[in-house]
Amino acid sequence: MSSLAAVQADGFYYPPTWEPKHGSVSKAAGSKGSNQYEQYGVIRFELPYNAWCEGCGRPLGKGTRFNAKKEKAGAYFTTTVWAFHMRCPSCSTEFVIKTDPKNSDYEFSAGIRRKEQHFDAEDAEAPVLADEDTQARLATDPMYRLEHADADVRRADAKKTRITRLMDWSNDVRGSDYDANAALRRAWRGARRERVALEAEAQARGLGVELLPHSEADAAAARAMDLGHSSRLRTMRATEKSRLAAIRASSIFAAPPPPSRGPASRALIVSGAAARKPAATGAAAAAAAAATKQARFQAAAAARAALPGSARTLRINASALVGGGGGGGGGGSTAVAVARVAVKRAASSGGGGGKRRRGAGESVGALSA
Repeated sequence: MSSLAAVQADGFYYPPTWEPKHGSVSKAAGSKGSNQYEQYGVIRFELPYNAWCEGCGRPLGKGTRFNAKKEKAGAYFTTTVWAFHMRCPSCSTEFVIKTDPKNSDYEFSAGIRRKEQHFDAEDAEAPVLADEDTQARLATDPMYRLEHADADVRRADAKKTRITRLMDWSNDVRGSDYDANAALRRAWRGARRERVALEAEAQARGLGVELLPHSEADAAAARAMDLGHSSRLRTMRATEKSRLAAIRASSIFAAPPPPSRGPASRALIVSGAAARKPAATGAAAAAAAAATKQARFQAAAAARAALPGSARTLRINASALVGGGGGGGGGGSTAVAVARVAVKRAASSGGGGGKRRRGAGESVGALSA
């Protein structure tokens, strides 16, 4: 590299056309600046303290960054006072924060309110620095300087015990590196074996999820959990067990339990009970006999129609249906018996007998009229 190239690389090269009145070399070359501050006077500014926006009341945390415009706002002796202008992210309130060289601090001038937070150096166990008056007295008063030194010695002795204990603890921790490393490795191996065992158990059970280690708290919670239908399930299981026990204890030659009574059976029972009522006397008896006779013929016709195929040729004894009308009791019982036979045959035949069976049942129920 030539000497001229080295000068240019170090940034000390000035072209022949440059003059001191041009300022910097970049401005003489017509450059607008290499960053946004040189171009527009904008910098990245961080809030030094927690604050609130005075416009919308939004809290702003310490360290929040803004694009702030940096301007000169005066001077404190020979130190420049800078002002930073920015806007709230939630509203259009403008913040103005200035430097305070006198107090080595920042001044929140407009649009923003600082959160005052003060800490005690003794509570924070931080060294307390002497103020200006104390420093001036230490420099001019030998007796005060001696008393101040004695106070520092007593304060150091009081903290010596704690410092010694902390140093011992640090030496114990750092002095047994091998033992600490062995303990960590031992714990890690145990956790790895447990994890591998749980993965094998989940794979053996066909589960696609990770199993957790056994926990007595989880087991107690699962036992105490009630899904709402557990009591009904227990009742149903107890009923089923008692029924099966009764079936096992009974003989296989015992009579079967009576069937449940449906609507047709109830109609037959009602009809039979009505037919067994005593007959009325006089004109009312004659009218009742005629009505009963008509109902018997209708029941017989319905019973024959309910029978399928060849069963329709069934001969019903007309004298059994018509006879005994004067007495009332015998004829009614016979009609009920014949109707029962017809309904049973229709039920056993199946195949298209649904409507006919219903008709027969209704006709048989008419005998109670």
